[in-house]
Amino acid sequence: MKVISRALILLCCSCAVGQIAPTKSTPAVQGKDQVKMEKPAAVPPDAAVITVPGVCDAPAARAKDCGTVVTRAQFESLIAALMKGKSGTVTPEMRGNLAAQYGDMLVYAQQAEELGLDKDSDTQLLLRFARMQVLTQQLLLSVKEKEKPTSTEIEKYYKDHSAEYEGISVERIMIPLGHSEKGTDAKTLADQIRKRLAAGEDAGKLQQEAYTKLGFKIEPPETALTVRANTLPPQEQSVAKLKVGEVSPVFSDKSAMEFYKGLGKKAVPLDQVRAEIQNRVEQQKVEGAGKAIRSGHDPVLNITYFNPHATK
Repeated sequence: MKVISRALILLCCSCAVGQIAPTKSTPAVQGKDQVKMEKPAAVPPDAAVITVPGVCDAPAARAKDCGTVVTRAQFESLIAALMKGKSGTVTPEMRGNLAAQYGDMLVYAQQAEELGLDKDSDTQLLLRFARMQVLTQQLLLSVKEKEKPTSTEIEKYYKDHSAEYEGISVERIMIPLGHSEKGTDAKTLADQIRKRLAAGEDAGKLQQEAYTKLGFKIEPPETALTVRANTLPPQEQSVAKLKVGEVSPVFSDKSAMEFYKGLGKKAVPLDQVRAEIQNRVEQQKVEGAGKAIRSGHDPVLNITYFNPHATK
């Protein structure tokens, strides 16, 4: 039995990545790995987790008693490489799907080699293209890691673009749909609460009253918020223009009705937009680094071939 090297099949990486896309847990912060693996059973790092009988590198050695073994350490190295730069949780089911696909690919790849397909000109072109794809991806991930914004850069961007992070302080009341006590109409309740909010009653007490009348036993959401136009749904964009004391119409979707009372303009705290700014600054730095790498190497395309209509 042969234990494969750490350099696992690169094509498996590109084909399998879609099958092992991690479940989302938190928003991705580009340039920082946030992938978590649910704890597998206690298996030593050098223990076999995939065994494929009859698959060997040397053609002369291919027999029923030969095989390929993938250890836990090697398999988890593959997962780490596939998930580099991504976020989420890799579940046992995802690991199992990848393992099954990888095992099948080892068998298919050996059969292709025995048929001489690895010598085929089309295969050689595709392998070269796949190699360039992997190298490009790894280079960009390396650049992204090196260009990770510092706290100083994030704070400077926030200060230089302060107008983008000016929002409006509001009080929001939510009336959930699909759950109400007998005799309580959510639409009627929303209209009544909205009028009382406009008349100056306390938003927190009104929100609690609404939840009580609807039969909710849980704590209602906070009413005080700072919002920006670009964080609001399209139908609620007018909220960003509310004057002090002005109350918005009742907005509704499938899950809830809500309305807002304007309290005046307010800067969105840096901590609330830090991840957003980090992504923006990082993107700018990565684009700049990519431009520097490509400098002097921009491809020249034959316009007649790629856009024949341009010459007519």
